[in-house]
Amino acid sequence: MLKSEIANKEFIQSSFQDKEFLSIKEIADAIGVTRQTILTWVNIGKIPANKVARTYFISRKDFQRFLDDSKVSVAHF
Repeated sequence: MLKSEIANKEFIQSSFQDKEFLSIKEIADAIGVTRQTILTWVNIGKIPANKVARTYFISRKDFQRFLDDSKVSVAHF
């Protein structure tokens, strides 16, 4: 595992450890992309999500799995 991958995993675990589900905005902010990009990835099945009314929720575990399986890294603030 690369040093950046370890940092990403630690960042996600520390930032969202108390949350089981994350919003589209939280994920977009964490990886430095737009909300529309996350919605596109959800719509094409790249990130699994649950929709309640008009709001999507993504499980922290699914988000971590997405990061592990992709080249996307967390934007450090």
